[in-house]
Amino acid sequence: MAPSRSLTQLVGDLAVEHRAKLAKRTLTAAGTDVMPALRAGLRHADVRVVVGCIDVIDRLLDDTALRDLFAVLDHPDARVRGRALHALSCEHCKQGECRPGQAALRSALIAACDDPDPYVRYVAVEGLSAIIHDWDEALAAVGQVAERDPDHNLRKKAALAAPGGPIYEGRRSKTGRLRRRPPAQCHP
Repeated sequence: MAPSRSLTQLVGDLAVEHRAKLAKRTLTAAGTDVMPALRAGLRHADVRVVVGCIDVIDRLLDDTALRDLFAVLDHPDARVRGRALHALSCEHCKQGECRPGQAALRSALIAACDDPDPYVRYVAVEGLSAIIHDWDEALAAVGQVAERDPDHNLRKKAALAAPGGPIYEGRRSKTGRLRRRPPAQCHP
């Protein structure tokens, strides 16, 4: 692994448009050895660096980064809050076995439904859509967004995940029964 100085430079490169893509690929390829540099990058002054670090952490998520991701859910920039919420909730991006605790994730998703920014609320609806059959509060929250959200596109997205919508109904088998997901391996 490269010395810490070059990791710091790679993290800084996330703010430079023509270097960001290569920096993300290099950091991701390095594996969890870069996690301390990425966690430090979450406190960087440049939002592009913070978002880039979240995107890499999303792939390499480990127990050490969970607390830091939950902490940036209070960041003043909506892009940071939205990407952090995605990193915590999206199952498709993860390479390892680490997952946030269900209670903390569910609480964060419900709270994000009231975020002032529509992008963050959109990410929350996506996360809740994945667990809508497993948790009644997710169904209620998505239903409220579908009925009351001020953003038309977000109401439409939530309606797709509500009962009768294709996301909700897509988990049904040909006999009409809901297909259950295997239990998640969650960390506290």
